[in-house]
Amino acid sequence: PASSSERVLPVEVVYAESLPMQPKIVSYGEVLSAREADLRALVEGPIIWLHPDFRTGGRVQTGQKLVEIEPTDYENSLAERNAELLRAEAQLKEYTADLGWEKRLAENAVIQVKLAERAFERNAILAETGKVSGKSLDEAKSVLVRQQEILLNREQQQAILLSKIDQQEAMIKKQSALVAISTRQLQKTLIYAPFSGYVSDVQLALGELLGKGDSVGRLLSDRELEVRFEIPDEEYGRL
Repeated sequence: PASSSERVLPVEVVYAESLPMQPKIVSYGEVLSAREADLRALVEGPIIWLHPDFRTGGRVQTGQKLVEIEPTDYENSLAERNAELLRAEAQLKEYTADLGWEKRLAENAVIQVKLAERAFERNAILAETGKVSGKSLDEAKSVLVRQQEILLNREQQQAILLSKIDQQEAMIKKQSALVAISTRQLQKTLIYAPFSGYVSDVQLALGELLGKGDSVGRLLSDRELEVRFEIPDEEYGRL
């Protein structure tokens, strides 16, 4: 039994319960673009066109043409390269056609050599029996030698043409590469937006001469953003 001197105090019992808690912390910071592009001229030349929205603070869309550089010199260079390529291809066709004719002439020369050989052999047999003179035999031999020289010349011409064809095919590959380079240079006279966003640091004017590598502005993505702020040390314990 409890002693009469003890005091009994009523208490309220509360069960502990786990609840989510979200502390409220006030801080200041800045919103930055997580994706930026420094737009530069890849070829030199005067500016002949600017998109109206390509100015500091303007917004542009992916693939939108922003700047156009005078393309005339690059178009002329491409036209010249294409003309040189066409000339090289035409020369190759000519060499190929000539080779075809030389092969046909060589085939005929082979036939003539065989005929001359048979004629010389007949005259040699007849000369042994005295039925033809030595002069006839000499003439038959002379004809054989001439036909052999003609055949040799045809074979040499074929070798020369084959060498020219190889050289011309190499020339065509070179000219094709130059055409590709000129095509890319012409394409670089146009500057497009690589992604959608806002424009900054633009200080351009029509007619302004750009050098290769000159900056034309910066593009900041409006879809990939970063928020940067600082939290005081005493607030870290509440996170």
